[in-house]
Amino acid sequence: MRDVWISVVGAVVFLVAWFGVAFAAERVAAFGRLARHPAVYALSLGVFATSWTFSGGVGFAFHHGIAYAATSVGFSLACFGAPFLFAPLLRVVRSHGAASLADLFAFRYASQGVGVLVTLLSLASSAPYLAVQVKSVADGVAVALHVAPLLPGAAFAVVVTLFTVWFGVRDASTQTKHPGLALAVALESVLKAAALALVAASAFVALRRADPQADVLRVAFPDGAAGAASPSWTTIVVLSFMAAFLLPRQFHMAFVEAPRAPLAAWRATRWATWATPLLLLVMAVAVPFIVAAGRTLLPGEEPDQMVAGVARGSPVVATAAFLGNVAAASSMVAVTALACGTMVLHHLVLPLSALSYRIVGHGRKDPYRGVLLARRASVAFVVVLGFASFLVLENAHGLVEIGLVAFVGSAQLAPGLVGGLGWRGASRFGVAVGICLGSLVWFALLVLPMTATVAGLALPWSPVRLLGFDDVDPWTPATACSLALNTLGLVVGSLFRPPDAVERDAAAACLEDALRERPTGAAVEVEELERRLAAPFGQDLARRELASAMADEGLAHVALSAAEAPRVRDRLEGRLSGLFGPLRARAALDVAFAVELATGPE
Repeated sequence: MRDVWISVVGAVVFLVAWFGVAFAAERVAAFGRLARHPAVYALSLGVFATSWTFSGGVGFAFHHGIAYAATSVGFSLACFGAPFLFAPLLRVVRSHGAASLADLFAFRYASQGVGVLVTLLSLASSAPYLAVQVKSVADGVAVALHVAPLLPGAAFAVVVTLFTVWFGVRDASTQTKHPGLALAVALESVLKAAALALVAASAFVALRRADPQADVLRVAFPDGAAGAASPSWTTIVVLSFMAAFLLPRQFHMAFVEAPRAPLAAWRATRWATWATPLLLLVMAVAVPFIVAAGRTLLPGEEPDQMVAGVARGSPVVATAAFLGNVAAASSMVAVTALACGTMVLHHLVLPLSALSYRIVGHGRKDPYRGVLLARRASVAFVVVLGFASFLVLENAHGLVEIGLVAFVGSAQLAPGLVGGLGWRGASRFGVAVGICLGSLVWFALLVLPMTATVAGLALPWSPVRLLGFDDVDPWTPATACSLALNTLGLVVGSLFRPPDAVERDAAAACLEDALRERPTGAAVEVEELERRLAAPFGQDLARRELASAMADEGLAHVALSAAEAPRVRDRLEGRLSGLFGPLRARAALDVAFAVELATGPE
């Protein structure tokens, strides 16, 4: 019982420190400087290592051998090329104010419908992943305190929601950086790596005492390195590589929270080329020791619980294991809620004109308060969605297997992202067809069987075997088939219905076409500009944003010249994108500055 209370006290200290570090980063100059260090950016990318890496990775290694390391290999490959691979996305996010994947897709394809599709897919793929985090923490507390998982799961969800709202949504604009959140996530990355290393050291000592001649790798992986030659290895490497760009939390930490200054961003990505892979390497190296000790000393232990089981003999190690798991889960839930909450606000809530009118608060003294409250409600909604998914998947087994289902879902955005940034001919119709086809395959081959298994139902047919795949893991054929159909839909759909002039202009903006001449219109009176902006955003907000944009440019005229108008527009686009998303901001400014584009294909 004493060990339990040590863990409880440790959890309380961790939560106080979690909030305290984030608070200090925003209020204390020294902590603020630390939060801006490139190492914090690199370590914050360690939010990739969730409870599936901390606890589920051991269970996956127990069942699938060396293939457990594929997730770290794939993500590390993306980090090795970060200074070059991240550059196109960093440029778009910095230039056009995209605060989420849905913002990026909606802006590139000039379509609110595409933004809605990306939002719904991100929510659907993130829900089981969020459930895994809640389940991991709830199960750990339930076992220690001998209570039902429901109460600790609910408490965890409430605490993470409070943290995310406090340190991630303190401003109405999504363009505001969150140094407190970034520093807290970075320190959590260090904590979970150190905790797993400590558990591994304890496991090694216990294994040596039981069998001084034991070969750790041979005991942990009886089949040797056979898993590295399997289709599973290649599939997981590819999925993990894509996850560096496509998981909502990774996009947020890698691009939205990246330094704005190009030189600072380049330095941060240089740190990510070695610091992030090193973090994942430490965690990956620890796994075989824990698996070997689990096989030898805990033959009846649930594989996903082996980290806690191996650590059980020492109060210090047990507390470290518990806190490492909480750190891994809490950072993932917080950042995912923030990222997906932005999508929900910009693409599900604000596009509803009547609701948008109420949220902006026309006629209120503070028109930003409605947007701020809507952002907070959207973040809370995402956490509630994750908790609801936990209730559905409470009896599910295999943390990594559930996580891989989420990976394949997120991967459905890959063809649209690559096509959007590399092919001017990609159209909104094509990307919508591709995402729908890929998502249907993902649902049929992975989501439906997983849901049926959890519900205790037996499908009359195996979706994977119907395609002729026998004795193969389910995610390999699901990944291949869904991405193939997705890509085919993108190409054929884009050729069938090519992009119109609005889409081509958006594509040129994303691709930074040097020959592109942006239409700006003529000189415009400030009063008329304010009147035009008041229609979509309200009189008070339009007046404040226009005044701020002009003040930033040092202007105080009653009219803007043809040379001044583009500068004010750029300022306005950045500010309004942070509030309403880049697509809506750009569309409103096109009207306000009298930009007209043909809507049909040439």
